[in-house]
Amino acid sequence: PPPPPTSLNPTRHPGRHPPSAPLHQSHAALYLHAALETAKNPISFFWLFSSIAVYGSPAQTNYSASNAMLDGLARHRRAIGLPGTSIQWGAWAEAGMAAQLDAINRKRMFDGPMPPVSTKDMLSGFERGIATDMPTFACFKYNPEVREGWDGTGPDGMGPDGTGWDRMGPDGTG
Repeated sequence: PPPPPTSLNPTRHPGRHPPSAPLHQSHAALYLHAALETAKNPISFFWLFSSIAVYGSPAQTNYSASNAMLDGLARHRRAIGLPGTSIQWGAWAEAGMAAQLDAINRKRMFDGPMPPVSTKDMLSGFERGIATDMPTFACFKYNPEVREGWDGTGPDGMGPDGTGWDRMGPDGTG
């Protein structure tokens, strides 16, 4: 089992930042998993809400790692015959962090490669994902027209020949 929730706190670690909420989230999931392993009343589902931040999120490595742990816990539970599903959510358009953005950042996000998704579409994605019975799945929108600064490259950053070299200049720079 994970360390007790009180083991990482500002009192025991003076001068350091207190643990982030995602750290508490992953510890809570581990505690719940451990408690349910000893319970005599088995459950029929165990849903964990993760984030597409597991694929990398600038300046949020703790958030990415915590969400990756949730995904791993869902896979672990499935591997030992227990229910477990981790949903990697993208940005919600009408709720959550994306809905709280100021106008400039909101426009930037909506114009970006992974724009926020309506609640209706997120719930539809959730229903479809649950129906697959996979231990993890993601609900997000991808905007393939956005090339993240590289003209003529595909969504994986590679050019038509698959190497990525076609976007480099004669001096070897992009």
